[in-house]
Amino acid sequence: MKHRLKDAIYGLAVADALGVPYEFKQRGTYQCTDMIGYGTWNQPKGTWSDDTSMTIATCKSIKDKQQVDPEDIMENFKLWYRKAEFTPHHEVFDIGATTQYALFTGKGVNDLNANGNGSLMRILPLAFTACTEEEIREVSSLTHAHEWSTNACVIYVTIAKKLLNGENIDEILRNIN
Repeated sequence: MKHRLKDAIYGLAVADALGVPYEFKQRGTYQCTDMIGYGTWNQPKGTWSDDTSMTIATCKSIKDKQQVDPEDIMENFKLWYRKAEFTPHHEVFDIGATTQYALFTGKGVNDLNANGNGSLMRILPLAFTACTEEEIREVSSLTHAHEWSTNACVIYVTIAKKLLNGENIDEILRNIN
């Protein structure tokens, strides 16, 4: 299972790095065919964003604590934001408004208009744990506390766990609640 987590995180980081140069560009105005640099954030090629940094922060907490500990995960998020931990070049260059607010106040945003994909982008490590639905919601709620965000995270982690157990994606999707 350990190699599968590593593969998942590498896949996430590569996909993230592929997208960084194109972030906020209008769909259909570019074509991503290779790893490139600069673009939107003026970062060297291979640079991942806040999504991967916060995923790595989540992984470190789970590894260090040997459990899902939302308070420790939040401390790692603050280390990322304040000290550029978990970044590829020791620089924070992107953070969503909802996440930034949550890190400043210590409280996730529970507002319909704050339903970005931030918590969904960093929740995958929980699929490799024996976490409960409530723990998934707690980790999402560190930044994105609205039920749409927490529900999306629960569904995503549930699907990932089923895939890790060898279940067929078509069956999973037919039976998702």
